[in-house]
Amino acid sequence: GMYCYDHSSPALTNNILSGNTANFGGGMYCTNYSSPALTGNTLSGNTALLGGGIFNEEYSSPRLMNTVFHGNSAQFNGGGIYCIYYSSPTLINNTLIGNLANSGGGMHCEWYSSPTLTNCILWANVASSDPAFYNDGSGGISVSYSNIQGGWPGTGNMNLDPRFVDPANGNVRLLPVSPCINAGTPVTTGLGLPATDPDGNPRVYSCAIDMGAFEAQSNIIVGGPITADTTWASDTVRVFCDVDIADTVTLRIEPGVVVLFMGHHAINVQGRLLA
Repeated sequence: GMYCYDHSSPALTNNILSGNTANFGGGMYCTNYSSPALTGNTLSGNTALLGGGIFNEEYSSPRLMNTVFHGNSAQFNGGGIYCIYYSSPTLINNTLIGNLANSGGGMHCEWYSSPTLTNCILWANVASSDPAFYNDGSGGISVSYSNIQGGWPGTGNMNLDPRFVDPANGNVRLLPVSPCINAGTPVTTGLGLPATDPDGNPRVYSCAIDMGAFEAQSNIIVGGPITADTTWASDTVRVFCDVDIADTVTLRIEPGVVVLFMGHHAINVQGRLLA
């Protein structure tokens, strides 16, 4: 798919790398201090001996944001991503699903590689051992506010079905009932995220950033300040954080609407609430 060598660090935005085959890095091979920046990309159906999606070695540490790894495979290790020899990628709001390998179906890191994962989803990856994530312990690893199948220690991590729209066909957008909605890090300053997700929708919607590559967008997902007159008319409205009705503003909840609080949240009224 793509080969990066000797300090080569291109920036790729909104591209698809699919159906490629190589010995190392079916979708992308990075070596010798090559650290590309990938934003809003999809790597799918790529195959290799090591690193079906991306292979990183020799201090190559790509920065991956809003990117999907789906259906990649490696004969040996790292169906989605493989890291070796001090390669330490940074993953922010990525989704790795349905990738296949002997070890580390989603991701395999060894030989002093120290990846950092924030707001990521690793789900339904397949391997004989460590289907989601393998790390040999030689390097440090940081995983936070991520949904890792099988579980992983770290702040804000979970092990819950992410409830994708149609994962079998690669649609990894979140259903309104997904536990990954508003479950990302509460502080996004310094992450360097783009303003939008791969669909061009606001990267932060309602209360907080979601986990995964796509930000759920729905009028039944609510929370945060209400600064203009608003009506809730859907059959069901899900409240993901405190709702604050500003002074002089009216929130109208139509008859028959079911309001579900997705946690210990409140509706704080300074204006008016009509229900």
